Amino acid sequence: MYDPPIGYVYGYVLEPVESGTLTTSYYDWSNVHEKYRDSIKFPIIPEASLRATLGILARTLRRAEVRVATASPSSLDEGVRDADDE
Repeated sequence: MYDPPIGYVYGYVLEPVESGTLTTSYYDWSNVHEKYRDSIKFPIIPEASLRATLGILARTLRRAEVRVATASPSSLDEGVRDADDE
């Protein structure tokens, strides 16, 4: 871990649309701690790599959809517990 934290964030925004899911990759370097501003070339992760993660995410979600679509209703409940069960 870095101390203080570097101060950048990145992730995905997933929005349901009629044809599936609109996925937006975002990153924000605006709060990078001053300690790192001059010593690290930003963005740390190249744009091409961020774009590649969208493909990885899409493949992962497609595999998850196939597992859910082919699973029996009772198997979907396995491992799911209510707060009252604890």
